[in-house]
Amino acid sequence: MTVLITGTATGIGKATALLFLEKGNKVYGIDILDSQIENTNYTHLQCDICGELPIIPEPVNIIVNNAGTDDTEMAIATNLQALFRIEDRYVSTHTKCVVNIGSTSAYLGIENREYVASKAGVLGYTRQLAKTMSEWGGRAVSISPGPVLTVMNSRIIDCPVKRQAVADENLLKKWIEPKEIANAVLFMCESESITGVDLLIDCGEHINHNEIK
Repeated sequence: MTVLITGTATGIGKATALLFLEKGNKVYGIDILDSQIENTNYTHLQCDICGELPIIPEPVNIIVNNAGTDDTEMAIATNLQALFRIEDRYVSTHTKCVVNIGSTSAYLGIENREYVASKAGVLGYTRQLAKTMSEWGGRAVSISPGPVLTVMNSRIIDCPVKRQAVADENLLKKWIEPKEIANAVLFMCESESITGVDLLIDCGEHINHNEIK
């Protein structure tokens, strides 16, 4: 399979790229940052997904839209509108599955309004894309993580009190490792009868929470 993953420099994107490479896939990674992945089956395309998208010289079978930001000025463009551009550029009848990474914020309304709106939009867009891709038997799904140990959450992770407070807000009293989300991405790609749905992975945070600032 030829796989395209955005945001592969760190966190969920990097873990997902490594997992798909481990399974023998050819992976293209797009990130504004440089990559430290060293694998003959990996090609890093350094660019901003809100800018000019690079050419991939072969049909893409799987797309994982992972790149994102909580910056108020860029959230809509990066987290939602860039997904439309990725679709227009790379989705074809060769594409078997698109996985969009959302956020538990779409359910809870936490974080800034731009981020929440962008991630809620991802869920609706995924359902629409599922209808489009069904015309050739393709699928579109989304995954909404809760608190993941990523660079974007460093402002909380780096503060022991806030980090523990976030963990205390979910039923399992823990943070999520990036590889857990990568495993879920692989599962969704391999599950040929799942489409148009969101998989919420938040340690039970949606049942009871208070926003940590």
